[in-house]
This record gives sequence, structure tokens and C-alpha cells, in this order.
Amino acid sequence: MNKILSIILLLFIMLWNDCIAMANEGDRLWPAEGVPVVTSSHEQDHARMISDGEGGTIIVWEDNRNKDIFGNDNWDIYAQRLDADGNILWGTNGTPIAQGADQQRLPEIASDGSGGAIIVWKTGANLYAQHIDANGNIQWHSGGVQISDNSSVDSFNPIAIAPDGMGGAFIAFETALGVRCVRVQKNGNLVAPGINGIALGGGAIAGGGPAIAGTAPGSVMVVMADGWCTRVQKVAADLSLPWGANPVNLSCDPRREARPDIVSDGSGGAFIAWVRQRHPVGDPAGNHVVAQHLDSNGNALWAPGGLILVDSSIVGGNDAAWRINELIPSITADGLGGAVVAWNDWRHESGLGGNDDIYAQSISEDGSLQWTSGGIPVWLYPQGSQRKPKVIGTREGGAMVVFQDHAGGDWDIIAVKLQPDGSRGFYTYVYDDMTSENPTDETFPQVVFDGSGPLPTGAIIGWIDERGFDEDIYAQKIELVLHKPDLIVDSIVFDPPVPSRFEPFTVVIRVKNQGDAATSGGFSVLLSGFGGLFGDGVCGISVNLGPTERASCSINFPDGKENGIYEVTANADRHPLAIYNNVIDESNENNNAKTVTLNIGTIVLPCEGNFDGDGDVDGRDLSIFNQNFGRTECNGLCQGDFDNDGDVDGSDLAVFNADFGRMDCPLSEF
Repeated sequence: MNKILSIILLLFIMLWNDCIAMANEGDRLWPAEGVPVVTSSHEQDHARMISDGEGGTIIVWEDNRNKDIFGNDNWDIYAQRLDADGNILWGTNGTPIAQGADQQRLPEIASDGSGGAIIVWKTGANLYAQHIDANGNIQWHSGGVQISDNSSVDSFNPIAIAPDGMGGAFIAFETALGVRCVRVQKNGNLVAPGINGIALGGGAIAGGGPAIAGTAPGSVMVVMADGWCTRVQKVAADLSLPWGANPVNLSCDPRREARPDIVSDGSGGAFIAWVRQRHPVGDPAGNHVVAQHLDSNGNALWAPGGLILVDSSIVGGNDAAWRINELIPSITADGLGGAVVAWNDWRHESGLGGNDDIYAQSISEDGSLQWTSGGIPVWLYPQGSQRKPKVIGTREGGAMVVFQDHAGGDWDIIAVKLQPDGSRGFYTYVYDDMTSENPTDETFPQVVFDGSGPLPTGAIIGWIDERGFDEDIYAQKIELVLHKPDLIVDSIVFDPPVPSRFEPFTVVIRVKNQGDAATSGGFSVLLSGFGGLFGDGVCGISVNLGPTERASCSINFPDGKENGIYEVTANADRHPLAIYNNVIDESNENNNAKTVTLNIGTIVLPCEGNFDGDGDVDGRDLSIFNQNFGRTECNGLCQGDFDNDGDVDGSDLAVFNADFGRMDCPLSEF
């Protein structure tokens, strides 16, 4: 009996430990004091971060650890990677990216899509870029690739960078003559015309941007504010301008337009927020926070001139110039076709000491304001200020806002989750030293999703920290519970894998229930990519699927198609045809489209089985394929998972067999 009681007690203890170990939404997942990213001597500043795609983050910063004994600055660029558990991966205090006699400042970072990063910075009057892999190894030559020469690069405005979707990056920057854009490829080569890139047609003014967002593989949108106008330009992979030489004017106003922010809408367009500032100071016209939605062709989808989120009578406060400069909006996509914007707000400010707060507004896909007119308070406190908001969407209509708070007499970092209806989901002091005998400042927060699979489960926050009596950098991960769409497109497979011209073929589309509960009823999948009024077909699926289960449907093309390379997209989202097919229009579906390439013709490019890039598909490529055959945990990382369905199976073998023996493949540029 005692033995049985002991076993029961042991099981109870184990279950209790499991229960208390489970994190609740908003909990800090790393040590309560945060993870020290860098604590070397002197100052570390201007931290920027991205997800590493595996639950961790890569952080880059400017570092003054080599300041000389006379106090002369010697700024360099360093980077660090933290894994999903907050462990340091690239050595204590980071790995050097750029060092030298000149000052290396203002780094920005973009993912290379393979666990590494492209980093750009300013050295003297020039811009340089470097590529690091997932292990922190330098990929280009020491000192980096020169992006611009010394032709009046603006010393004060930030550099903007976005992934190009092909392992490289687009970089936008200001000169005295306007904004320019450069694209650096994965191998470090610059797309013609090379250094200094192309002019985007925008003017230059301190605080005017630019800001940049990748809107589709191989293209970006760049937003610029030149004082009187806010403009947007689209740039293609070859640095051509699909909208023409002149950018799209979002708004021109006699007040100063500045502080733009931009984010992809997930459908080839972008959401943009900016500020119309009183100019000169004291102008009774005051300040506005404005937002707009552009489609992929540059058409404005919301109110002409921008949707006013908050007007001057509310946001303005007193006329001090620093208040104008602090009015910096942050925008994110909400996952349901709309956006959420957060900003600094002085409506409760009653004196020159400052009592600014953080407010936010949700905008639906059709441009309707979803929350209280003038925005909702993210954080209100009768004393002190809240500043530097950064917002990320929770993919279900809400958002998480991270900001610095001065209510306790020193600056602390707070994270607040806003539900789709604007109510507060949780709030968390990311690092709380208010009860410390010597509280210090934590400032300039940055935030990214942790990137742990297709649906992140946390957010990683970095900040500048003065607990060491100079400026260091710390990070923390916060637990998030994000909505899972029930049905997603899991794979698109062609039979045969490589059709000849006008040969009949079939497209097999598989959907997966990745929700938390069973789903049943009818559902439709829209296929597009071959032309036609509504694409090239709709297939209906009768589903009765538990979590992780799959179903499939097929669309036949008995007459085939002409030679060409087709981008074929299947979407299990709601769409107009759902009405006519007597299917369930699930309102919680989002971000579930899948696109693959179909090559029809006698020569199929690229050779997907040419893994080693030597121009043919031979025994060495077969060896690589065999090493991966049978894997089921790919998540986009296995060579040989041609249909991107997470495993290397028979459908992938059919694609490889179609390529095997070819000797006409393009040589890899890498």
C-alpha cells in the first residue's frame, strides 16, 4: 500500500510540476531579468532584430566597446543570435560584423530566408552591407559590400532594408537629392546600376523616412515623406519601377508630412501610416495620424488623401518641438485584411512636463474604424509618459503593442495585447525593476514574432538597458496564443509533374485542418494562375476532419495549356464563389494561400533536382535526394521537398525523376 501511495504521490507531483510549468499568455518565458545580449564596456545602442525562423532571434547593434582612454568614440557593428530558449549562440557579447577606424553606425537587418541575415550600416558617408549565415559566419568579403558612395547620404535619417525573397535585400536611403534604392543579391553582387542604385523620385527631409516593406517575392514598396507630400514607389527585382518614374502621392498637405511606416498586407499591397505635423510649431491646423491601404498596382483603397485616425484637437497637446518629433506611428497587418496603428498621444497632457500616452486604432479591410473614434488607450497613467510604441499583429484582428513607460520614475518596457474588439488581453512588464533600490532605464523596445513554425507562439522583445550604468542590450520572450485558421492549403501537386504542351494534366490540391477542433461540412478551394475570369477552377471538398487531418480535391485540364511558366495559387480562404457553390464561408480563415510554379514545355526551368548547382542532375544530386527521402519534418528546409508539403515522398520523387539526367540546367550564381 505504501508503495502504491508513493507512486500516486509521485504522479501527482509530476502533474503539478507540469501544470505550473505551463506558460500563460503574457508570461515571460526567459529569465525574469531578461537575457543579456551584450554587456561589454561603454555603450551599445540602436538595436535592431529579426526572427531567426526557429523560435529565436538575430539582433544587430552599434557598439562602442573600443572607445579609447581619452573618451573618443570608436563605433563598430556587432550581432548576436538567441535560440528559442534564450541561449546565446554567437559567443559572449556577440560577433563583429564591421570594425574599423571610421565610425560604423545605424545598422539595420533583414532575414535571408535561411536562418541568416543581411545587415546594412553607415561608415563615414558611405553605406555597406554584409551577409551572415545561421552560424554567424561572414559570407561576403571583410568590410562588406559598398552600397553607396559619399554623395551626400543623409547623416540623420535611418536606412531601410527589406528581404528580396531570394536571399538578398533591397536597401533604401536618403541623399541630399532624394531617396534611392539598391538591391544586393545573395552572393553580394549589386543589381545594375550598382552602387547608389536608382532614384525613387522622393525628396529628402529629416524625419521623412524612408520606410520599406517586401510586398511580394522580388519586389518592395518604399514610402517617403519629403515635407509636403507622402509618396510611395514600387521597386522590382531588376530595379525597374512598375508604377513608372513618378511615385504614387498618398497625400500632399501644407503641413509637414513625416514619420511614415509601412507593412505588407500579405496580398501584394501595403498598409501605410504617417503624420501630418503642425508646421511651423504653433500652427492651429495641428497634427493628424493618417493611414492608407495600397493594392499591388498603387491604387489607394481607403479614403482619398488617407484615413484620419486621430485629429489635431485630440493628439496635439502643447507645441513643443520634441512632442512633434515623438509623434511616430507604428502599423501592422491584423491578419483579417485590415491593420492596427499605435501612436504617441498628448490628449491628457496638462503641462510642459509631459504626460503622453499610447493610443491605437483598428481599421477593417474596407477602411472602417473598428475601435472608439480617436483611438483607444493602450496604457493610461496619471503621471509620466509612455513612448516609442512598436506594434505587431496577432493575426486575428488584434495586436500586441510594446512601449517604454515612465510612470514609475524611470523608463520600463511594457507589452500589452489588444483583442480584436479593442479590449486588453494582457499586460506584462517585460523587465520590472520598479521595486529595485536603484531602478534604471530600459528604452527603445523592438519586437518580432519568434518564428517557431507557421504559427508563432511567442514574441521576442529587445531593448536598451542601463542597469550596468552604461547602455547594454537585453531581450525577453513573451508567451502569445495566436489564432489558428481551421483549413489551410497544404500542397499543390501536378499529375504528370511536368506536362508537355496541350497534354492533359490534373492539379491535386490538399487542405489540412490545423485548427484546435474538428471541422466538418463543405468547403471550396479556388485555383488561379492560368487566366480566366475567376482563375481556372473551383473544387469542392466534403470535409470531416479532426486536427492535423487532410483532405484533397482535383481539377482536370483535359486540353492542357500552352508552353510557359505559371504561378499557380490555391486558396482555401473565403471568396465570392463560395456563395455559388453552397459551401461554408469560414470567417476565421486567413493567410492560407499557397503558390507553386508549374513549367509547361519541352525545357523546364529551373532544374529543381540540380541541388549542387553544377548544371546537370546526376548521381551527386541523387545522393542528396536519397538522404532526404522519407523525411516528414521539413518545414521548408529539406532539399527535395519540391511541393513544400513538409515531407519528401513519392510526389517529390516524381519531380526528381523528371529532372534526372538533364544537362541543360542553369549554373548556380552562388
